[in-house]
Amino acid sequence: MSRVKDQTKVISAQISKVNKKTPMVFYLTMFIFIVCCITAAVLFGIYILMVELGWVFEINLVWTIVILLFSSIVISTSLVRGFGNRIIFRNLRPIINAFKAVANGDFTQRLEPPKERETAEICEGFNEMVNKLGKNELLASDFVSNVSHQFRTPLASIRGYAQLLESNDLTEKERLEYVAIIEEKALSLSDLVNDILELSRLENQSAALSKEVFKLDEQLRKCLLSMEKQMTEKNLEVDISLETVDICANKELLAEVWNNLLENAIKFSHENQTIKIILVSNGKNATVTVKDEGIGMAEETKERLFDRFYRSNDVQGFSGCGLGMSIVKNIVEKHNGTITVETSLGKGSTFKVNIPLNSR
Repeated sequence: MSRVKDQTKVISAQISKVNKKTPMVFYLTMFIFIVCCITAAVLFGIYILMVELGWVFEINLVWTIVILLFSSIVISTSLVRGFGNRIIFRNLRPIINAFKAVANGDFTQRLEPPKERETAEICEGFNEMVNKLGKNELLASDFVSNVSHQFRTPLASIRGYAQLLESNDLTEKERLEYVAIIEEKALSLSDLVNDILELSRLENQSAALSKEVFKLDEQLRKCLLSMEKQMTEKNLEVDISLETVDICANKELLAEVWNNLLENAIKFSHENQTIKIILVSNGKNATVTVKDEGIGMAEETKERLFDRFYRSNDVQGFSGCGLGMSIVKNIVEKHNGTITVETSLGKGSTFKVNIPLNSR
């Protein structure tokens, strides 16, 4: 949360800095004014010279005006050609070069905003664009790498145990054990594919979510009941404090949020610990809090918690593919809500989801 605030301050400072810069129209106006003054001075000098030489009396007034206009055009054009590119458009060449570099895949390009406001805005927009493109490139690379890793391990196990099943020396107990392992690995692959498809569907969904009015407290109770077996196996206690709250939202997607948070709370809790679920409402928003006393997270894990496929070393012994929290955040943001986490290593985690009661 603090990192988001810091980034917001930096962006606000940059915007403020750009807004304080001088508009380019000021420089254009000044340039035109200077050109006009120089041109007028030169024309006046030409006119004085023509008078001194007697040319005005030798040729008629029309030709005098034509000569003066032609001279002013030549002088103005030369001034614009000679100094315009250097003074006004000197900052466009680095921008053009930077765009060409980005087109060739170099996302390290950054532009220093000049003193002209409009050009500075272009540079700030360019820098923001390159930042996002760089992150997308990194995410795409990580995605391929992580998906490959997530598929490779279960597939290797399935192949290995399938080869063992070909042996005629296996006992019935061993055969059933190997079949169970193959089924477990196949199920993990199926869950992984479903999570990838779900995340992709959410990220590419352009249409508005279908929503209905339902009781949020009842939904939370049903999610808890569906996990009674897992909680009983660890002898976990549940401390529930739920206000009666009606909400207009996508029922299926919100259920997925609560299931993910509760599954993680159970998974990372030790035996005989307590999980707290709190639901409160202020008339405009509902706040759901899921708190556990489990293993908690280090600061690095907390900062990357919602990154796709990210799994810290602290949870390597637990099942999962690192997509659950990305899906949770995506669903919450689809409902114009927010999700935050407070945690420390070895002291549990507290997730707070804040969602408008009517997010239309």
